[in-house]
Amino acid sequence: MANLLGFQTFRQGERIYIVDSNGNTISEPPYEVQLVNNYANYQCIAYDLDLFVACFLKAWDITKEEGKELHETEHLKSGAWRATYFPKRFFSIDYGSGYNHPYINIYNANQQGYLEAKYHNSDLLFDEALAQAKQARDTGLQVQQVLSELGLDTSNIVSPATPFLKKYALNWPTVADIPIEVTTMAMKAVKGHQFEVRKLGLL
Repeated sequence: MANLLGFQTFRQGERIYIVDSNGNTISEPPYEVQLVNNYANYQCIAYDLDLFVACFLKAWDITKEEGKELHETEHLKSGAWRATYFPKRFFSIDYGSGYNHPYINIYNANQQGYLEAKYHNSDLLFDEALAQAKQARDTGLQVQQVLSELGLDTSNIVSPATPFLKKYALNWPTVADIPIEVTTMAMKAVKGHQFEVRKLGLL
């Protein structure tokens, strides 16, 4: 199975700590460079993604206006850096462009409610943060195990559709195949991303 790590963040005073499930920490800038350089080859699972992003943005050297742009548009370009943030679901940062440009994607272990406790205060002790990072990792490993039992690829657990698309050649319907009532319902249900479809449950 693919390499997988859990993450949790905490702070001591004004210093932000990012802890992975192996016990490694990032505690000084540049946080974004260390994340991309150290974890680009891993599937990354945050115990609480929104807390992770809040702490990371506090530590990242961006302006208040840039933080507002990311919050309002879900995307940010700051120099050669780009960030994408779908609250409660997904966060990514990448540097530069081209086929081999470095990036990191981080999935939210709390997205499907696997963990009972959500949105923890960032004032944790190291041992507490490490235990939660390990719990996030274990959640990801459970997902990988299910995908493996289904005979599906385990290298991408961020997108639940990707493993199916890699294995099966699906015959997607065209607009002409879909009744007008269904397309009307879809139009009313979706405001932006595919997440709203699942959340509203109209399709």
